[in-house]
Formats: sequence, C-alpha cells, structure tokens
Amino acid sequence: MSHKFSRRAFAVLTAAAISTSAFATTAPSAIAEPVSNVATADDSSVATSENSLDWGFKASWRTYVTGPWTGGTVDATGGATVNEDGTYNFTLGTGSNYDVDTEKGQLNYEGTVAFASDAHGFNITLSNPQITVEGDTATLSAELSDNAAPEETSTTRVDVAEFELTAPEVSETDADITYTWTDASGTFLETLQPEELSRYAGQEADALSFSITVDKASENPSDDVATGSSSSFLSTILNFLQQLASPLLKLFGSLSS
Repeated sequence: MSHKFSRRAFAVLTAAAISTSAFATTAPSAIAEPVSNVATADDSSVATSENSLDWGFKASWRTYVTGPWTGGTVDATGGATVNEDGTYNFTLGTGSNYDVDTEKGQLNYEGTVAFASDAHGFNITLSNPQITVEGDTATLSAELSDNAAPEETSTTRVDVAEFELTAPEVSETDADITYTWTDASGTFLETLQPEELSRYAGQEADALSFSITVDKASENPSDDVATGSSSSFLSTILNFLQQLASPLLKLFGSLSS
C-alpha cells in the first residue's frame, strides 16, 4: 500500500513541478512583452502612435507660396497632412520618449511638406520634424532643403525654431498619462535654411502644439511587471514544491531498493 502511495505522490508532485517550472519560464516574457502599437524608446517611457504635431511654420510664408503672385503649391506626404486652417500635421514616429521626472524628451515625427513654385523657381521641403524638450524649452529641428532650386534634392537636419513651454495639460487613464502642450510661442533660429527661409531668422514662428502619451507600467519601473517580481514569486513556489517532493523521492527510492 505504501508502494502505491509513494508512486502516486511522486507522479503528482513531479507533474506539478514540471508544470510550474514551465509556467515560470514563459510567464515573465509574456507579461513584459510590449504592446505592438506603442513605440519604445527606453525603459522609462513609451510614446503611443496616435499623437501628432500641429504647426504651420509661418503664416506669411504660407500666404506667399499659395498667393496669386507666386502661384505655388503645398504638398503634404509621408505622414504629413494639411489641416483645415492651413497648418500642418505630422504623425508621431518611432523612438519618441519623454521622461516625466526630468521633463526631458525627444519626439520624432514623420512626414514631408513641399513648398513649390514654377513661376519663382523654388522647391523647398521640410521633413521629419523632431522636438527636443528640456523643461520649459523645446527646440524643433527638421530636414530642410539645402538649396531651393527644383533640381536640388539634398537636405540637412538643422534647428529650425525654439519654443517656450508652459506646464502641459495632463490627462490620465488607468493605463497611461498624456501630456499636451498647446500654442507654444517660438522664434526662428539663425540655422534656418535655405536662403529663401533664412530671412525669417529671429522672427516669430507659428504657434506649436504637440502631445505625448506615457505608459504607466514603463513610467514606474518598481511595478511587478517591470521588475520581474512575478518571476521571483513563481520561482519560490517551484522551490517549495521541489523541497516538498524531496523526502518522498527518497522514500520511493528506499522502497524500490
């Protein structure tokens, strides 16, 4: 009778140990796997893809390009669109981040706006703007045409304008926190190019609005999911079962000999 009990106990405990061991091995990666629709930049922040940048560059430039004298066009492509008020919207790209504690971050946007006029012989593109946030200041850079001539297609990333930020509006859900800056005022920098745009250096730029959503699980690395404490808990259970099975295994061995 003791033979049967030992064999049965051994089988049950072995199955439980194997099952728990397998779960402990796979569970942490399943828990910590990032959601596919967010862009991870580092361990402290995650930016969601629905955020975007709204900016018009400068109203007088837009009027000049599309006015009857110039007869030009504005084309938005690759993630950029033209808003109803004539300003431009750029979609948030990968690698964007914002650290709430230091109030620093980099937001990478995708899309190209091309200003062109056959009558005046220019084709200037502004692509993939980036916003670097440092406290109450934001610097916007972009890939701008090196030369306005239509046949010239080379671009260089330059700092375009610097903006003054006030405290962002904060909205919160169970899963994340969204920080929104609206109508930030700014000034064009001396590095602005090409020559047709450099004349705006030192002048006021159009107001800037943008936002970023930070995932709470990534913002708080002390949480169980971030630290892997769930894995430690499962390991403890496995060790307990193994210790519990050890005397029975020895008993089974002595009865079999």
